[in-house]
Amino acid sequence: MVMTQRNRIILQASVALLFLCAVGETASAQPWARKMFKEFSHDFGDVTKGERPVHKFEIQNVFQEDIHIAGAYSSCGCTSVSVSKNLLKTWEKAEVICQFNSPAFDGAKTATVTVRFDRPYVGEVQLNISGKIVRGSGLNVTPQTIDFGQVSKSKSPTRTVELTSIGNPNFRVLDVKSTFSHIKVQLREKARQSNLVQYEMTTKLKDSVPAGFAEGQLFVVVQDGAQTREVPISFSAKVVSGLRLSPEILTLNGIEPGQEVRKKVIIKGAEPFRIVDVTCHSKAFRVRAGKESKKVHLVEVIYTGEATAGQHECELSFYTDVTGEAPNKLRAIVEIIDQAKNETAEISL
Repeated sequence: MVMTQRNRIILQASVALLFLCAVGETASAQPWARKMFKEFSHDFGDVTKGERPVHKFEIQNVFQEDIHIAGAYSSCGCTSVSVSKNLLKTWEKAEVICQFNSPAFDGAKTATVTVRFDRPYVGEVQLNISGKIVRGSGLNVTPQTIDFGQVSKSKSPTRTVELTSIGNPNFRVLDVKSTFSHIKVQLREKARQSNLVQYEMTTKLKDSVPAGFAEGQLFVVVQDGAQTREVPISFSAKVVSGLRLSPEILTLNGIEPGQEVRKKVIIKGAEPFRIVDVTCHSKAFRVRAGKESKKVHLVEVIYTGEATAGQHECELSFYTDVTGEAPNKLRAIVEIIDQAKNETAEISL
C-alpha cells in the first residue's frame, strides 16, 4: 500500500500531537510534585575529606491519591541517593536520603538529584546538593547514623558512636548539639596517642520522648587545628506507647440505623494505671470503663447505629493518668446498611 502525501501529513501531525500531549502531561505534573517538598537544596559547606555527611529531604503526600516514587538519581558520584519509602498514601511521609561522598573527590562539588514519580502522574522534582571537600585530619564516625529501632517511652536502648581522628594530635571534640530536646548525650575521650585521637559518644532517648517516629541530627562540634566545624550525625527511632490497645481498629459492618452494638476493648500497661477520660466527636459512641488503677482494663464500647447509610468513621481517644503518655487512639469504622435498598431487594426476590 502506497502512502499518499495527504496521509503522510496526517500521520506526522498525529505523532506531533501525541508528543505534545505527553510533554504537557509531564510538565503539568511538576507543580503538584513540588508541593510535597519543603526544601529543594542543601549545602554541606566544608566537608573534610573522608567524611560522609547525610541530608534528608522530606516528602509528604498532601493529596488523596496514592503517590509512587519511581526512583531518585544523582547527576554526580559525589552524592549517593536512596528513598526510604516508595509508595505514599495520604499524609504519609518519606525521605530522599543524600550522602555526600568526600573520600573520592576534592574541591567544590555540586549534584542535581532527580526524584521521579509515575503515579498518579508522571513527574519529577530536582534537588540541589553542594559542598566543598577540604583536606584535613578528618573524622571517622562509626556508625555513621544512629538507629534506635522500635523503643518504648520507658525502655530506650543505649547507642554508642566512636569518633576517631587520625593525623592531628591536637584534635578536640568541643560539644555536641541537637535541636531535638528528647535525646541525651555523654561524651568521653578514650585515647590520645601520637596522631590518633578517639572519643566515645553514648546516646539515649529520654523518658519525655513523645510516641511516634522521632528523628533528627546531632551536631558534633570539633576543633581541627585553627578550624572549628560541626559534623552532623543523623538519628531515628520509632517510639511506641507504653500502653497497648487491642484492637487498634474497630470495624462494624452491616449495622442497621438505630441498632445497638457492644464491643470489648483491652488496654494494657506495664504498670497499674487509670483511665481518666474517653473522647469522641460522634455521639453514637459511648464507653464504659472502670475507675480503679490496674495493669489491664476491659473497656466496653457501645455504638448506636447512625441514621445515615454508608461508612462512618470516628477516633476514640483514651486518656490515662500515666505521666507524659499521649492518649491512645482507637479508630472505629462503621458501615450502616441502607434499609430501603434491602427492602427493595427482598421484594424483587
